[in-house]
Amino acid sequence: MGRKYVRKTGRQSWGKDSMKAAIRSVRVNKKSVNSAAKEHGIPEPTLRRYLRKYDDEIFPCNAGRFKPTFSEEQLQNLFQYIVAIDKRAFGLTKISLPK
Repeated sequence: MGRKYVRKTGRQSWGKDSMKAAIRSVRVNKKSVNSAAKEHGIPEPTLRRYLRKYDDEIFPCNAGRFKPTFSEEQLQNLFQYIVAIDKRAFGLTKISLPK
């Protein structure tokens, strides 16, 4: 009877750190995609896809499927607005806030 799981596939055997390093070496050090992929042990099509997908940023901070709705600046503005309204004694509730 098996008691310890042994992964049988070699898919996605690279880590996020190696992906960040590969993207950095392509963008900053001006290496070719093929050489960076071989050096960091990442499949070349995967590295190309990540480079195309994340043009302006080095690597996404959330690797999940959910994307943030507001930027940091918008969140700060919203927070300041809510605090200002609350100080004026309007008393926002969770129900009235999204409206």
